[in-house]
Amino acid sequence: MRQKVIIDMQFMGQMTNKEVTHSSMTSMSSSLLNNQLKSTLHRKSYLDVFPKHQLVYLSADSPKPLTSLTSTDMYIIGASTGQSSQKLNTYDSALRNGIRSVRLPIDEYVMWKWYNQVLSPYQTFAILLDFYVTNDWTKSIISNVNSDLVSQSI
Repeated sequence: MRQKVIIDMQFMGQMTNKEVTHSSMTSMSSSLLNNQLKSTLHRKSYLDVFPKHQLVYLSADSPKPLTSLTSTDMYIIGASTGQSSQKLNTYDSALRNGIRSVRLPIDEYVMWKWYNQVLSPYQTFAILLDFYVTNDWTKSIISNVNSDLVSQSI
């Protein structure tokens, strides 16, 4: 069975042209990684397409870390660069829509060297894919985040 991942494009209107270009490119790159995770293009909102109880929004602002992947859940990655002034968009969206929210457990497995802990949708997708295959958060994070930004492990 393949894990389902949704790329949420709802924040495009709040981004600069440069951010839209970057986000679109990283979202398309995520699709290229998609040999283990299932992806389908829908023009409707994920709220109109999928059962709400199966949706889990990945947000860096969520207080709850993701510990494991559940095959019945669909993980939502916000197509945001993290650079926009409205930092809490993904978490607020999850709360507003009654969707569970988790963050990648980066702080639990690696040490950030820099304060700015922004991951692109591509990096988030790649970490999920690696974890899906290896079931190893440390390896999955270190393999997909620049070594200048993180230490090996805590």
